[in-house]
Amino acid sequence: MHILYDPIAKKELSYFDNKVQRKFRVPLAELRSNNKLSSKQFKKLAGYHALYELRVKHDRATYRSICGHAKQYLLVVLFFQKKGEKPPSRYINNAINRLRSFKLIDYK
Repeated sequence: MHILYDPIAKKELSYFDNKVQRKFRVPLAELRSNNKLSSKQFKKLAGYHALYELRVKHDRATYRSICGHAKQYLLVVLFFQKKGEKPPSRYINNAINRLRSFKLIDYK
């Protein structure tokens, strides 16, 4: 599976501690080599077509990424830190807008 990053998402990831960045890279590297989304690591966001969330924990904080899955691509479009269970709708809307720029997933 090919992994593509939104340029803004790459910048968001760079703001995190190096240890947090490594914790995101491990499951993404596994995904690249295994060619499938693991349900342990990637949770489908209920009610959204082809949107997945990847969570990592570091020093009692939870960091998240929202990704889109289309064809043989995983599109990483957003990184953020959030404490609650459900990602706020503003983050999801932001991720959907960024996914539109890839033109691989049809979000209306």
